[in-house]
Formats: sequence, structure tokens, C-alpha cells
Amino acid sequence: MKKTFLMICAFLFSIIIIQSSMISASALNTGFAVADISEDEQEKIEGNLQLKLITSEPTKYPVACFDVREDGMLVIGSDSGIDKKTICIYDQGEFQYGYTFTSAGDFYVEWDGDLINLCTVRSGLVISIDANGQILQISKIEDTFANNSYWYDVRANEKSVQDQTYTIQNDLGILNFFAINYSQLTSTNADGQTTVLYDARTIASAVSLLLTITIPVFVVIVVVGVIKECIKCRREYESRHQ
Repeated sequence: MKKTFLMICAFLFSIIIIQSSMISASALNTGFAVADISEDEQEKIEGNLQLKLITSEPTKYPVACFDVREDGMLVIGSDSGIDKKTICIYDQGEFQYGYTFTSAGDFYVEWDGDLINLCTVRSGLVISIDANGQILQISKIEDTFANNSYWYDVRANEKSVQDQTYTIQNDLGILNFFAINYSQLTSTNADGQTTVLYDARTIASAVSLLLTITIPVFVVIVVVGVIKECIKCRREYESRHQ
């Protein structure tokens, strides 16, 4: 009887150890307070996300977001099309790997050791991704004051690590006014020396130039349309009161 009791205790203890290991292995390390979601929800999100690993450097699109690790590794997020997003990882300016995925709305990225946390604004999710493009965990960002404050940290255009200050900025001259995202990511050391680590001015200039042309044309079309409608209404009014 005593032997059976000891075996049962040992069995239960083993289960507890295994579960504890699984929990610690899958624990999400983020500045957000998060809540678990169901397996069905996670499968649906993964299907909609269409996350794919890329091993060749894609076109350099303007920077939408970034984060820097303690060792200087960079993760850069970009909008590469309508609801199409790209995340690229760089080490000393050299492309390492990245992901493409589909998502509506803004997104941000943060390092979690060797993992990347993809933070989506519209759906309020934190998605943990490893270097092989595997989604390890998806959690819901809770609606709290602390989380609202942490969004400002994640969205920051300037971040400091060691003695380096990393900044995303635009360097497009007059076209800066029409820029949606940022054309450059730079680092500045303690001596004030600045180095360009990521340069997407070619695409950024093209997009800004397109907007420079498109917006005035759109405004003119709207104004002309309003004027024509006003003239039409006035003529109809005058014809009814003659």
C-alpha cells in the first residue's frame, strides 16, 4: 500500500514538473499585460496571418517600426503593400532572415531574447515568432492604463542601447511632408557620430512623389465636382422660380 502511494505521488510530481516546464518554455516575455486565447482562436489568427519565413533580403521599404537588442541586432517592420507587411532582422547591417505576413492596420515589433514579438494594433495581439518562422504563442493585449502607456515605448522613434541611440527619420527634403513611414534608421554614438544602418530612400521618395502628385489632383477633382454640383443646383433653383 505504501509502495503504491509513493508511486502515485511520484507520478503526480512528474506531471507537475512537466507542466511547469511547458509553461516556462511558452511564457511570453513582453511589456504588455496579456491574456490567453483559445486554440481555435489561435488557429484562425495563424490562418489569416499567412506568416512566411524569408531567407533572402527583400526590397527595402520605408520603416514602419523597429526594435534593437542589447547586442545591436535590429528588427525592422515595413508596409510592403496593401495589408502586406515585412519584418527583417539585421546584424551589423547584414540581412539575416525575415518574415512576410498579412495584416490590416498598424503593427510594431519587439525583441524577446532570440524571439520576435509581433504586436498588432487593430486586433490587439502579441504574437511570438522564432527564427524559423514558427508561431510559438499568441496572446491578447489587455485593455489597461499600463498597456496604453507601454504602446508609447513600443512605438518610439528613438531607442537607446548601450552607448548607441537608434533613430528612424526621413531624409527626403521637401517630400518629407508627404512621407507615411521613415526612409532611414540611423545610430549615433556617444561622440555624436551618426551611421545610416538602413536606407529606403528610393522607395520612400517614389511613394512620397506619388502622393505629392495624387493629393493635389484629388483635391482639384473634388473641388471641381463641388463647384459643378453647386452650379447645377443653382440653375435648377432659378428654373423653378422663373
